[in-house]
Amino acid sequence: MKYPSKKMVELRTKFHFELGIRAAGPTGMIFHAQPMTEPKFLPDYMIISLQDKKIIFSVELGSGVAVITSPPIELNKWVNLKIKKDAQNFEMLLNGKSVGKGKTPGKSQTLNIDPHTFVGKDVEHKGVFKKTASHGDTEVAFKGCLRAMKVDGKGFTAMEEKNIKPCPH
Repeated sequence: MKYPSKKMVELRTKFHFELGIRAAGPTGMIFHAQPMTEPKFLPDYMIISLQDKKIIFSVELGSGVAVITSPPIELNKWVNLKIKKDAQNFEMLLNGKSVGKGKTPGKSQTLNIDPHTFVGKDVEHKGVFKKTASHGDTEVAFKGCLRAMKVDGKGFTAMEEKNIKPCPH
């Protein structure tokens, strides 16, 4: 899915996000979606990065952050990542196996994100990510391959892709 409008994208109470990852390096920004301006309040966001071979997922629904960290993954091997959301509860699965759960505090249940989603290193908007310390160095580009990005089983195309190249199977 592409979201070319300037309206916020609302991901309701339940959804699942899927992505195939084959990392060639141990650290890098994989996916992020959040407003690209500095609002007066902490905006909703969803970020997936790789830090020391661990996949880190964090999400903010407007009332606090949930962070889930995977065990280390093997480099140069495909891993199927799935993030399930049900209200404020999140679960990370790798290759169909649950590896972690998290819950956002407060009452907010809807993820409202900017329609501009990014895959890979985002040089232009790097300053926005200073508030997301759980992701380490967000200026490091992901090295590897990504495939089959989906939301609720439907193909999803990021608005911008940086440093992502086609990979052999």
